[in-house]
Amino acid sequence: MSRVINGTLYVDVFNPTATPGEYTFTNAIYENQADATGNGANDLQLGFLVYTQATDINTAMPVPGVFHRYKVTAITVIDPVTIDATIMWDEAREVTEVDAPTNGAYSIICEPSAADNFGSIAAVGVYYNLNAGADIASYVSDIRNKIDSDVFKSYTNVEGSTINKYDIVFESSAGNVQLARADDAIKPGTVIGIVYDTTIDDSTVGRIVIKRGYRMKGFSGLTPSEPCYISRTTAGTIVQNLTGWLVGEHVVYLGEALASDELEFNPGYGVEY
Repeated sequence: MSRVINGTLYVDVFNPTATPGEYTFTNAIYENQADATGNGANDLQLGFLVYTQATDINTAMPVPGVFHRYKVTAITVIDPVTIDATIMWDEAREVTEVDAPTNGAYSIICEPSAADNFGSIAAVGVYYNLNAGADIASYVSDIRNKIDSDVFKSYTNVEGSTINKYDIVFESSAGNVQLARADDAIKPGTVIGIVYDTTIDDSTVGRIVIKRGYRMKGFSGLTPSEPCYISRTTAGTIVQNLTGWLVGEHVVYLGEALASDELEFNPGYGVEY
């Protein structure tokens, strides 16, 4: 088994592009104290992870103990210790970045694990130039990212209007969602979800809850211990009564109300009989 590739990267200036969360930088200095191959920066590849010290977007001040995760999407190796690269925000909790990377500071760069896409993070004790807590903060970023990526998925709203938190949606085409109604658009195997973000404007990306068993609070008017279904008449809404539904009509089960404001999400498909 080959040795893990990780180290530090000194970036003088992160240059934002027109794409939110994307940055380019040039002449970054790479250090790997456990370089088994002698290849230096030539071992760095697309898909490697970069953990950067956070800078508050509003105050332009570094945030102590907070590192955020980005992914390398383009790289040019200048020499064994120098690279140019492009990185992209890579955290599931927020669709767009909440902080900016810190200029003139040392970041962690490393290969991801094959299984769960965790970073093989360098230790602060090995690299004296890393800020205190950089390794722990980076691990925390990975753990949150793993947990949240199991719960959420990012989709583009193609409803034609804004959708709101707690709206019920379905995957109408790859990567796209619309408000859900129990009709012919939904079939067995259709991905059903709940809007997590406060709002998702039309043609923009937002987070949708897709994890079975996820307990989501914030609803209102649910009858506890009763099943919840997608409405046949009002897109995106929940009903708990199938009275008036006819034999053969679609029934899309969402889960059970645990309280008047809480739903345990366990979607399923059926027909009225």
